[in-house]
Amino acid sequence: MKNFFKRSPIVLTTITLLSLQTSGFGQQTFNKLILPSGSFNYSEGRAMEPCPGGGYILAGTASNLSMSSDEIYLARVDDYGVPMWTKTYGGDSVSQSSANCVRVLPDGGYILCGTTNNFLGGDQDLLIMRTDSNGVLLWANSFGGSADETGYSVCLAQDGGFVACGIYGGDVTWSDQSALVVKTDSQGNLVWSTVFGKTAFQGGVLDRAVAIVALGNGGYAVTGYTENGWGG
Repeated sequence: MKNFFKRSPIVLTTITLLSLQTSGFGQQTFNKLILPSGSFNYSEGRAMEPCPGGGYILAGTASNLSMSSDEIYLARVDDYGVPMWTKTYGGDSVSQSSANCVRVLPDGGYILCGTTNNFLGGDQDLLIMRTDSNGVLLWANSFGGSADETGYSVCLAQDGGFVACGIYGGDVTWSDQSALVVKTDSQGNLVWSTVFGKTAFQGGVLDRAVAIVALGNGGYAVTGYTENGWGG
């Protein structure tokens, strides 16, 4: 487990985001484009959740032209897609970070999952980060080996911790990728991690876990895809 964003500040900015709503019959009721300010020349929304009090929380990535970096962004919008606030996280010249999933928590805060290389060594790691209801960063941690890992989904566990899934890249000398599940406590500290698929460097196999949900019996259901046919 690595500490997150020790070398880079949080930057507050607006982001480019298309927010679109349709009626129950698929008719568009509104769309909003939140234009970038400052040096952001590209941004992309990758996840969205409705908020209990109305409106939505959106997450993704934004490219900072002046620093040649990709940063995590988070945007809170009202029922009509009007921005209430936007934040980006990261910001040094080597940062390549993105959020692929966001969930609303019972206290009104947010848990995000994605990827970052914002550490010495430069490889991508699975990222889990927690903010309060205003997008203020509370903690963030990354998990991975010497190759690249990516997080695609995260959810709240029964014990108040979090569980995330994605890709485990293994060793940089091999091309295999396996499905990865990571469990943390409520502060993002690693409790356990599990890798599924062909993990013994068996020849360019790709397994990927892309969504996870917590079950009532304390277990988890995971979906994704595989190229190796394990499980028949």
